[in-house]
Amino acid sequence: MHFGDTYDEGMEKALSMEFDVLIVYYYLAAMNAGDFISEYFQRGGTAPVIIVSSQGEEKIVVELMKAGACDYIPKSVLTPETIARALKGALKSRASKNNHSNIETALVQTERTLNAVVSKSPLILFSINESGIFTLFKGMAMDTIRLSEEDVIGKSVFEIWNKLPIRLKDVKKALLGEEFKQNMEFESCFFEVHYMPSVNSEGVLTGIMGIATDITGHKEQEDELRQQIILSSEAQKMKEQFLANMSHEIRTPIHGIIGITKIILQSQLDKDQSHYLNAIRKSAR
Repeated sequence: MHFGDTYDEGMEKALSMEFDVLIVYYYLAAMNAGDFISEYFQRGGTAPVIIVSSQGEEKIVVELMKAGACDYIPKSVLTPETIARALKGALKSRASKNNHSNIETALVQTERTLNAVVSKSPLILFSINESGIFTLFKGMAMDTIRLSEEDVIGKSVFEIWNKLPIRLKDVKKALLGEEFKQNMEFESCFFEVHYMPSVNSEGVLTGIMGIATDITGHKEQEDELRQQIILSSEAQKMKEQFLANMSHEIRTPIHGIIGITKIILQSQLDKDQSHYLNAIRKSAR
């Protein structure tokens, strides 16, 4: 616990370190607690401030609260219980502010990360409210369709849908609460569009979020692979046909040779001739 007897001394101590709570008496030399609070926060102070005063006028209390005080204790009811209650409230307020600050910091960081990803990915992130008005439109794929945020945000989807890689019937379907994906071709490019309904904390539909991903490159690779498969299949068929033809072309004369060999074997042959003709017949089978 630290004390300051004057305005300047109190300000110096208040800013010298991080305090959980400051308790300030309303009347200070030359200036009052309202001036102290304003200067304290302007100079970077963050601790909640409790004011103690013999003055209990509502106007003074309102001014102090506007200046940033978190609580006010009239001197007439200053007891250990009221101080404890005020301290508890101040610490709770500080924790709440810290939590809110952490959430804001996390949200800012998340937004920065999202913007970095969206700006470097071949997609368009969009949002449409329940009235069909675009409230968000960003992403690297905007360059593909030659549009900017200013061209879309604030406009009705029912008026400019034909300038975008979306189908009006799909938007209407999503606005009824259905989540789905749809592939489509737009200006010689191919997009996969994911529609997601947006709802508030009460589960009421407030619009839709969408991600339109440029899959033209994947589509071209897929077509190329399909063509390679077709060519490979045709080559295999040609190979099989060639072998079948060759088999036929080879077997035809072989059958002839076998027939002639049988005939010759029925004639008068010496031992060596019979041996050679039998070898030919066996090889031809």
